Amino acid sequence: MCKVSVIVPVYNVENYLPKCIDSICNQTETELEIILVDDGSTDGCGAICDRYAEKDARIRVIHQQNSGLGAARNTGIRAATAEYLLFVDSDDYIESNLVEKAYSASFENRADIVMFGFQRVYEDGRVDFAYDFPASLADKKGCSLKNTPELLLVTPGAWNKLYKKALFDGITFPPRAWYEDLRTIPKLYSKANSIYCIGQYFPYKYLLRENSIMHNGNPQKTVAQRVEAVDSITDYFREVGLYEQYKQELLWLYIYHGYFLPCREIMNFQGKTKPFLMELRKNLLQKLAKDDIKTNPYFDMLSKREKLIFSLLYSENYFLLKCFVHINRILK
Repeated sequence: MCKVSVIVPVYNVENYLPKCIDSICNQTETELEIILVDDGSTDGCGAICDRYAEKDARIRVIHQQNSGLGAARNTGIRAATAEYLLFVDSDDYIESNLVEKAYSASFENRADIVMFGFQRVYEDGRVDFAYDFPASLADKKGCSLKNTPELLLVTPGAWNKLYKKALFDGITFPPRAWYEDLRTIPKLYSKANSIYCIGQYFPYKYLLRENSIMHNGNPQKTVAQRVEAVDSITDYFREVGLYEQYKQELLWLYIYHGYFLPCREIMNFQGKTKPFLMELRKNLLQKLAKDDIKTNPYFDMLSKREKLIFSLLYSENYFLLKCFVHINRILK
């Protein structure tokens, strides 16, 4: 039986897919199964998947009608036979020792989830940003949400983690929803007995491309989907009786993922953005008391620059904010 099932949801990325699949096939850990879920691609992705399956017996291809990223991941989870799961998006790629190192960390630390850093990279290979864990989490043994609640604040991406498949019993990704990771991954933290974060290790390469879902330029949908995502996580923790235990962390998720991040996304869109920034602020103040925002113990996690942007957003000083962002883009 293979050690890890690598699940790749595939949709209309024929220019990037071969590099993604090659990076998985060339892993130093060879006891893999690679599940390519062709989610109704209308370009050459389906044929590319089939060609790779003919060359490598570890590859299984599932063709399905287009149902969205979350549904494609769910299909891969149901088909997986290994004890551990790894998700790789089909326009991204990974370093050759990722599976071996993550699996070894899970075994050595008896971890249900192993997290690792990532780099956001441009198509020419330039690194835009590298995500690492704070010192309080990196390489710390015996972490769980109970003794380390700040794990809830780790980036909720599905793809920079190795999971025990059993964690997904009763939990699925929502189909046809944006921010499906944010709606799902924090739930798994609450089920995991042990979580291990590998520090100073960036094996996952998240590709920045102009036509991705994160650069869609739809502020109305960004507002609606972001708010719906953070609401769904808050509701889940209430349902399982854990809201009060992790109240400060969940409030910070709301402040950061339900207000600050969508505001920053919307600021990069063309056209009028002020009405949507105001709508996000109004929603935040409906859900949180004013004293719960800047007094949140995790507010200091923001950099000085981020705190300035947050203060300008929160005080509705959009003119100064626009000037500040414009100047920073010029200087960058």
